[in-house]
Amino acid sequence: MLMYLIKILFLLSLTIFSISLYSQSDQEKRDTVFNDSKYHEIMSKLDNISDPVNYVNTLWYIWTNRDCAIGSEISIYIAQSILKYPNLIFYKFKNNPVNFNDWVERLPYELFTDYNGSRIPELQKLKQDLIHELLICKNRSDLKKYRQIVDVLYNKILVVQIRKID
Repeated sequence: MLMYLIKILFLLSLTIFSISLYSQSDQEKRDTVFNDSKYHEIMSKLDNISDPVNYVNTLWYIWTNRDCAIGSEISIYIAQSILKYPNLIFYKFKNNPVNFNDWVERLPYELFTDYNGSRIPELQKLKQDLIHELLICKNRSDLKKYRQIVDVLYNKILVVQIRKID
C-alpha cells in the first residue's frame, strides 16, 4: 500500500513538473494580457472606482500584468494610492515583494522623469507629498507591520532626482 502511494505521488509530481515546463513565462502572460488595448479600457475605469479595495486591486492587477509600455502610466496611480490608501497598497507590496522591488527600481524612470517637459512642478509636488506621507506612515501604529516597505520607499524617494527629457 505504501509503495503504491509513493508511485502515485511520484507520477503526480512528474506530471506537474512536465506541465510547468510548458506553461507561459510571467512576461509572456503579461504580453498576452496587454498586447491589445485592453489595459486602456481598464485604466480609463480606474478614475471612476470609488471603493478603495477595488481601486487598489484593479491597480495592482494592471501593474502585475503590465508590459513595459505602461509602466509610466500606472506608476503615478501607485504613488497616488500611497497618499490615499497606504494600508492597502502596502499590503500589496508586502505580499508581492518582486513587484514591489520592480516598482521601486523603476521610480526614477517611470515616475520621476518628465518626458514632455511640462510636468516638473507636478513631479516635485508629488515627491514632497510622498516624503511627507511616508514620514507620517513611519509613526502610524496601524502601519507598523509595513515599516520596512515604508523605509525602503522613503529612502528611495528622498534621493531620487526628477529628470527632464527634452
